[in-house]
Amino acid sequence: MQLAGHNDAMRVLLPVFLLVLIGLFVMGVVVPRRSRRAQAWIERQLAKGERKSDESAGRLGDLTATGLELMRKASGASAEAGRSAHDKITGS
Repeated sequence: MQLAGHNDAMRVLLPVFLLVLIGLFVMGVVVPRRSRRAQAWIERQLAKGERKSDESAGRLGDLTATGLELMRKASGASAEAGRSAHDKITGS
């Protein structure tokens, strides 16, 4: 079952999310402390959306919650990878 407009939303959200991941990685390499703050803010926003989607009834709410959870984990991994790269570059 495919919902109307679902593909259009994914075409917009996917590039935006990829830019966020790249931005978090670059921040992790360049300014690790600020990347922690940015990561925490993004995770708070995604967790808030996750909670709201959990309240939504049905399969669509479950899919939305799962997608947001995966995005939250990926953003954390991206920022952590950037900080790890920073540590390897600076030798600390």
